Amino acid sequence: MHIRRALTILGLLMLISGCMPHDPYRVSRDIPPAFNGQLPIQSDFHPERTQECKGARCVHFVEFDEFGNAESRRQLEAALSAADAVTKNDGVVVVYVHGWHHTARPKDEDVANFLDLVFGAESKEEKPIIGIYVGWRGDSIDSDVSLLKPLSYGFTFWDRKATAHNIGNGGGVSELIRSLSDSRNQRAEARLMVIGHSFGGAIVYSSILQGVTEQIRRDAQKNSAYPPIADLVVLVNPAFEAMRLRPLYSFARNLEYADVQRPRLMIVTTEADTPTRAVFPLGRRLGTLFQSYPDDYSQDQDVTAIGHYEPFITHQLKLSNCEAEQPKFTLEGAGRPLSMCFKNGVQSLLLTRCDTDKDCDDVTDGHYIVRGPAGNFIPHRFPIYNIRTTESVMVGHVDIWNPRMKFFLFSLLEEVQHPERLPMIERTQNR
Repeated sequence: MHIRRALTILGLLMLISGCMPHDPYRVSRDIPPAFNGQLPIQSDFHPERTQECKGARCVHFVEFDEFGNAESRRQLEAALSAADAVTKNDGVVVVYVHGWHHTARPKDEDVANFLDLVFGAESKEEKPIIGIYVGWRGDSIDSDVSLLKPLSYGFTFWDRKATAHNIGNGGGVSELIRSLSDSRNQRAEARLMVIGHSFGGAIVYSSILQGVTEQIRRDAQKNSAYPPIADLVVLVNPAFEAMRLRPLYSFARNLEYADVQRPRLMIVTTEADTPTRAVFPLGRRLGTLFQSYPDDYSQDQDVTAIGHYEPFITHQLKLSNCEAEQPKFTLEGAGRPLSMCFKNGVQSLLLTRCDTDKDCDDVTDGHYIVRGPAGNFIPHRFPIYNIRTTESVMVGHVDIWNPRMKFFLFSLLEEVQHPERLPMIERTQNR
């Protein structure tokens, strides 16, 4: 009995000591206003702690609490000010929101990888580039402690997923992205790209959903004067259910778009992503035990991660010899090819639209989408890309920084700088 009690106490102490701190890593949390509404004098702000630079390129950190509030207004404003200076010089702003088990602490692996992405990004026009790393409490139990890792992976799924959506809906991340969007839209040559990974994808999606919905509505009205919320939004192995995409997907499929329509939301998930393919539905089923559904169709959408819900898959991405495969997807005449090749002389990635049962057979079991008039069919220039990749592109959930994915993100960055290329693999004629 005494041994069991001692082990229980030891386990509780380990759990408590392994809890992730609530304090931000790179700034002091703002002191809230007094009861009379007056804002007290805030702690000293140290800009060098909230940015990392290499040469002329910098990555700024903006941290948010569990409810989507900016931990520090001066940290947020410093990032916005730095981004504004870059956009005024027709530069590129890249925002990254990390996922589960990550934070903004200096030794975090995602921090190091995002620094490499920004510092190594190529720009043929030699445009200035700035990165903004959005930090949040991506773990409630420290998964870096070996003994606590099973607890972190086994028991924090529901807590961190709910927190991610809280942050996305809280308003702080929306303010950041919308402010960057306003700055970008003042300069025709400036560019804004937003990337979210895992639960960070849930944060991005929740924070921009209304903006993207309005943007797609204006796209269908051929309102070219309406500025985009971002040049490209990329969610990599996002950990949220297909049901959350369903309203936007249904809305967008009932509209017609111009021949020059660009993708507004790009979702990229590997078939080898075990956490979102197997663990996510298990967690969702346990979390929705008492949820009733009108039909199996709705339940399937509510427990399946968006990248693994096959009816919504629109494209396939794989490592490929483009020269050997691309011609069979090419349209004759004025039509654009139904595939797009990203190549750098060492490797090439082939992005293919799922128009026939053979186009995406590397990642689906013969799934394809019939294109046609909006409403009854998916329109030809559908602005939502739900891409599934082969294991040759990403070998797992956290494998987003491998050379192939970095190359793909670099390529997208290059495409963002050339909006005339961004209608990517869409047809130009009606059928």
